[in-house]
Amino acid sequence: MNRKVICYIQAFDCEKTIATTMQSILEQTYQNWICFVLSNGNENKVEAPNWSYNVITEFAAKDSRFVVLNKKRNNVDIYIPTLYYLGNYFPDSYICSLDADDIYKPDFFEKAISLAEENDLDIVACGTDIVLKERAESETETLLSKRQIENDLIIDKSEFTSKFRQYKPFFNEMWGKLYHSRLFSKEHNEEYAKKYFFRRFLPDTLFTIDNLSRANKIGILGGTYHKFYQFKYRPSTNATLASNAFVANNTSFLNGNFRRIKFTIHYTYRVIMSFLQSHGKIDNELYEYMQAILFGWFGDLYSRTLLHTTNEKNLVKLVEYLVFDENFDNVIFYNDTGKYNNLKDYKMRLEYCQRLRNMILMQKNMKNRCVNDKHNIYIHCTKKVSKRIDRIVLKLDNTIEKLLKLKEEKKNVR
Repeated sequence: MNRKVICYIQAFDCEKTIATTMQSILEQTYQNWICFVLSNGNENKVEAPNWSYNVITEFAAKDSRFVVLNKKRNNVDIYIPTLYYLGNYFPDSYICSLDADDIYKPDFFEKAISLAEENDLDIVACGTDIVLKERAESETETLLSKRQIENDLIIDKSEFTSKFRQYKPFFNEMWGKLYHSRLFSKEHNEEYAKKYFFRRFLPDTLFTIDNLSRANKIGILGGTYHKFYQFKYRPSTNATLASNAFVANNTSFLNGNFRRIKFTIHYTYRVIMSFLQSHGKIDNELYEYMQAILFGWFGDLYSRTLLHTTNEKNLVKLVEYLVFDENFDNVIFYNDTGKYNNLKDYKMRLEYCQRLRNMILMQKNMKNRCVNDKHNIYIHCTKKVSKRIDRIVLKLDNTIEKLLKLKEEKKNVR
């Protein structure tokens, strides 16, 4: 119980929440910790006031275990490389992260380290209370749901596939976990992060799966030790939407052509399936579980990325990557057992294809669509892009026709 816990918080535009977040670290019953807080592009300007940096530095003055870092410009890509750096700089320690608007309960470090040390664990995850507040500064909060198991769970490497459905909900994000620093070697650096996580769909999940692939044993604490806050009225700088919109609209040119977009659902899906195959057999129940997850991602892509994509070429390319991959047909036409509501009776899959078809078709009729954000170039839909849209629409029309038949067949069987 002497290992040091290194906590990392990346903070932007969070002056109404960051003090509470840092207070939750200060109140930890386990005392051997250092907390690095990055003020990631917070600027105090009259025309755009953001006093997060002031709040961070004032709170950090309360305890020398807080270390404040400062970047002039916001950089979302620095998150994972920083965790790697801390893991290498503090060997034989535990690394964790925390969002700037969430908290850890006072005994999280103590409980997690106790479980890790007693069982020689590489990763310890905890349950989460998902809490709603009207605004960031509101005192009243409503518990929406709990992500938890009742009792502590230890999972050996040989069970990573067979027990995936049990632990997967706790390994979607980077926070809510302690990682032993032995998981991070010298090769885990910014270049490694660029290759496997930058501009990827669900980089948090890819990061956790990558660490799982090197782990020998993991654990999940029974109960909940983390609070994840949702806000009815979020600030306009919501990090998730901003990050997805940036990726979707990134229009850098290389030799006159758009750089290859890495932001594809199917890459993330294949990484997870490869991980599962390397640790055991994927049975029918697990496969259906993964189909339900994949289709859920389709909805996330639509709401969080496609709707925020202003660059026409990028939008078309993102939709092409989605619908012309074999995994799209696999999940859309999958003959489900009815276990998961988002797959049941093809209903939601049919509605999704219809919505996607109508959205992409409208791009042909929109005038003054942006094709280059950097240089503010606006033109009508080109013939080349128009043909690509026609190809997508034809694909979706055929998909919808087949889905209607499958839906009717399933109805008649019942």
